[in-house]
Amino acid sequence: MAPLKILQFCAVDMTADVLLRPLIESLKAEGHEVDVACAYGDRTDRLRDEGWVIHTLPIDRKFSPKRNLQTIQELVRLLRREKYDAIHVHTPVAALGRVATALPGHHIFSIRHMDSTFMNEWVESHTNSSSG
Repeated sequence: MAPLKILQFCAVDMTADVLLRPLIESLKAEGHEVDVACAYGDRTDRLRDEGWVIHTLPIDRKFSPKRNLQTIQELVRLLRREKYDAIHVHTPVAALGRVATALPGHHIFSIRHMDSTFMNEWVESHTNSSSG
């Protein structure tokens, strides 16, 4: 099976840089395409300079129905444009990604936790063809 196109979705760029970096780098080393979607922050430009694909979205870290709806709308646009195989959702606010992937027309596997071991096992099981 071909490498997967994966979106790591978190509220802030610090989560991607500090907590998700080992997962992102290991997935890329295995040949997968990995993008990040988060709010623009202090680390966004540096991560882009390192070659990361960062999609910035209007994410508010507190409950804000208007802003949360805007985040979902922007995420749906991103998902339609980029056609990801999987979206790995992190942090409570980024759980809005679960709403976006549940909308009609989206056939995306969404993982909603910080367990990178599970993510690695899931990717491995979906990229290795079974041999009889």
